[in-house]
Amino acid sequence: MDVRRGVRDFADDLHALLTESQLGAASGWPGAGVYPPQPMVGQRHDVLRRYRAAGGRYEEHVLADRGHSPHLEKPVEFQALIADFLPEAAAADRA
Repeated sequence: MDVRRGVRDFADDLHALLTESQLGAASGWPGAGVYPPQPMVGQRHDVLRRYRAAGGRYEEHVLADRGHSPHLEKPVEFQALIADFLPEAAAADRA
């Protein structure tokens, strides 16, 4: 079994079920109080803007053909990005 594919498929299936339930296409929607909409991209950007304003440093990259676990689904690409970022971030901290 490909664990990366399993993680992605499970997350996709769960999200699809809950979205379809909300739209009335499947039964079992628990309601917005239990499963509220998640503006994750906006929330993440708000947090990162505050982090940068406080002196933090980050880079954002989008990896194609991946779900919620890029470190599992695209480990080579993910590790390359981390390996490139860490020395630069350490050097910036020392400056």
